[in-house]
Amino acid sequence: KESPNSEISSVMYSGLVTNLPIEIMQIDADHPFESKVLSQSSNSGSSRIHSPSFATHEEVQYYLEKYFDDNKLRQYTKFNTKVTRVAPVQMSVSAATTNKGEDEDENENQTRWLVSSGTDSSTEEEEEEFDCVLVCNGHYSKPALPKVQGLKSFSGLVMHSAQYDSHMASTHDEGSLFHKQRVLLVGAKNSSVDIAREISKTASAVVVSDRNISGVFATTHGNLSHVPGISHIGTASVSDTNTYTGNSSGSGSDIVHFTDGTSQKFDSIIFATGYDYDFPFLSSAYLNADYDSDSDVDVEGNDLSLIQTSDRCVRPLYKQCFHLRYPTLAFIG
Repeated sequence: KESPNSEISSVMYSGLVTNLPIEIMQIDADHPFESKVLSQSSNSGSSRIHSPSFATHEEVQYYLEKYFDDNKLRQYTKFNTKVTRVAPVQMSVSAATTNKGEDEDENENQTRWLVSSGTDSSTEEEEEEFDCVLVCNGHYSKPALPKVQGLKSFSGLVMHSAQYDSHMASTHDEGSLFHKQRVLLVGAKNSSVDIAREISKTASAVVVSDRNISGVFATTHGNLSHVPGISHIGTASVSDTNTYTGNSSGSGSDIVHFTDGTSQKFDSIIFATGYDYDFPFLSSAYLNADYDSDSDVDVEGNDLSLIQTSDRCVRPLYKQCFHLRYPTLAFIG
């Protein structure tokens, strides 16, 4: 039922390459992705099978580390440090005036940021105050899983693409997790296409479910096929007109029904359905810096949390970057 790799240490599978060309990814003209950088960064020793314009994740890491060292940024970096809380704190008018100069508007509300952090080697947390905070923790750590009726009853393997690595699709029969399996991939973006291509070498069938297409556009190429979104999983009745592929004597909890009325039996399901934004260090910070309560809403039901992350969108931000109330808090990437 559960993936053998339930702990997610990295969402980057071995065969991953960038979906943007290096020509537009370089930081500036003084730091291009040079050919020597690309050749030096390969750890696997295997030949490049992708376009030179699309770098592997090892090559991107090498490029970033080289830029980091060339610009002597290590002196400004705390490694192995986890930020546990970021919260706004109001400064007194006198303190704000002292820090900014007497010519500043004395009535302007000044906000600073209290940042708590700790390391594995210490049981104590450190607190520091900053004038500005840029949140750059990315959004590829909390897998997004859609609600699918009957998913809990599915008896095969269920995993998210974040748990996938290329060794699971080894071309050696005995080494492939999906050898001779019927595999359903939910989602049809880049990671789904990559994984489908890899596991199709050993799986008996790979089906990509895309909620944005109808049955009219369902296609099949070899052992790869493209079908509409999932309706439900389980033993709901299947009409005679439905297309059912697989052993009809199999368990009903292995049968996936699609929105066009068709159904198929699967051994494994991989959700390539993206990620949710996650800022646990901001979860206990409130819009009112003096607010202290166990509830995230006020007496009128207004959400007082510093940010909201519904519908894969961070609010309230200007241009998806600067916090509307606290412009000294920004989200990068």
